[in-house]
Amino acid sequence: MRSNVMRAASFVPRMNRAKAEKLPADFLQSVEEVNAHPDLLHWVTEVRVFGTYLTNSDDLCDIDLAIKKERRSGSGSFGDGCLPMAERNGKSLGTERDMGFYSERLVARVLKGGSRYISLHAVPELDENFEFGGKTIYTFEPPKRT
Repeated sequence: MRSNVMRAASFVPRMNRAKAEKLPADFLQSVEEVNAHPDLLHWVTEVRVFGTYLTNSDDLCDIDLAIKKERRSGSGSFGDGCLPMAERNGKSLGTERDMGFYSERLVARVLKGGSRYISLHAVPELDENFEFGGKTIYTFEPPKRT
């Protein structure tokens, strides 16, 4: 599996530090858009950057970002929110698992904005592998349920 990831990464042209510096700022703007979008079913509550971006290297392949998501509360079940959203986007979902995957993939697609240079991970990956390091660049406290 790891070799497939390495092969895929080699198809993305490398970038210099100046180009890399713009990506986290653009990504955080996308995070704000996700958190402001009332139809999405997850909040992004934390973003951490890790990997070669935290070094002094001027030759980078991608920006490794770990995100932490939290399901938004709402009236009804998760499926009650996910099914109409999928239908509006022309998708047909059969199971609760499909719904969860679709909702999370939609958030990831919005966050990446089509960038081949953003490599998304989950915050628990960093928590379980302390050698990855990481620097928190964003936190968000979702509104309290009323």
